[in-house]
Amino acid sequence: MAKKRGKQSRQRFPKDRGVSDNKLSPFEIARLRLALDEMLEDGEFSSEEEANAFLEAVSGLPLGTLLPDIEKDPRGLAEELVYQAFEAATPAEGCALCHRALEADPNNVQAAAMLAQWEPSSKEEIVLRLRQAIFRAEAAMGINFMIENRGRFWSIEETRPYMSARGALVWELRELGRLEEAVKECEMMLDLNPNDNQGMRYSLLPLYLQLDRREDASRLLSKYEGDIDAIFAWGKALLAFLCGDIPGAQEACAAAVRKNPFVPPYLSGKSPLPDVKPACYSLGSEEEAIICADMLGRAWMAHPEALAWLGSQANTPPATRRGR
Repeated sequence: MAKKRGKQSRQRFPKDRGVSDNKLSPFEIARLRLALDEMLEDGEFSSEEEANAFLEAVSGLPLGTLLPDIEKDPRGLAEELVYQAFEAATPAEGCALCHRALEADPNNVQAAAMLAQWEPSSKEEIVLRLRQAIFRAEAAMGINFMIENRGRFWSIEETRPYMSARGALVWELRELGRLEEAVKECEMMLDLNPNDNQGMRYSLLPLYLQLDRREDASRLLSKYEGDIDAIFAWGKALLAFLCGDIPGAQEACAAAVRKNPFVPPYLSGKSPLPDVKPACYSLGSEEEAIICADMLGRAWMAHPEALAWLGSQANTPPATRRGR
C-alpha cells in the first residue's frame, strides 16, 4: 500500500546532498532516498538547516543500517526485481523477473504494466491487463490517498509507476482508435498532476483536435499558455482553421513555421515518418518535427480540408500568410 506523505511543512530529503549516487545501484539510491525521507519526516525538523545537519550526521553510515533487510521486505524485493528487469538482456528474462516481482508484491503496478506490454498478446489484451494493474494500484493506495494527494501526483515518488502505467494505457487506447477513452485517461492524469511532468497534454491536444472538440482544445492551450513545444504551435494552427479563423490560422501557421519548419512535410506525408522515432530532440530540430507529426498527424488527417490548406501555406512566405 502506498504510504501517505507527512505534512507539507516538513522538510523533504534534499536529493542532491549527502549521498554519493555513483557508488550505489539505482535501486539502492531509490530505497535510500525513501528511507531518509521518512527519517526526516519522523524527526519533525523545525527548519531545513536542522534537517540537513541530521542528514550529514547519518550520511556516512553503512547502507545496511539505514535500510531494512530486503528479504524481509516484499515490496522492496519486488522493486529490486523490476530494476533488474529494466536491465535484462532479453525480453524473456525481463518477463521472468517481473513475474518474480509480482510473486513478492502482487500490487507492484510497474511489473504488471511491463508484463502487459512485453508478453505477446493482442492490443485489446494489453489494454485489459493495464487496466487491471491500474485498478490494483488504486486499491493499494486507497481512496483517501487518491483524494488527499490529488493535484500533486508524480511529485510523490510512490505514485510514479501508477502514473506511468496510465500513460502507457493512453498510448494503447490511441493505437486502437478508442479515442474518447484515451481522452478521459489524459484528463484524469492532468487532474492528478496538473504540472504534467509526463507531457500528457501533448497526447490530449491531438485527441481533442482529431475529435473536433474545439472548446476543449482551446481550454487546454490556455491552461498551458506559454508552452514552447512544436506540438502546441502546430495544434494552434489547426484549431484556428477548424474554428474558421483563417487569418488567425495563417498567423499561427507562420509562428509554427518559425518554431519548427521541418513539420509540414511530415504532416502532409511528403516525408514518411521513420519506423523508429527519436528518443530525444532539441527544439526546432527535425527530430522534434518527427515527434510532432507522429502525435498530431492523425488530427490533421481527420480534417482533409485543413491538410489541403496547410499544403498551400507551406510554400508561402510568412508575410503573405499574414495577409500582408
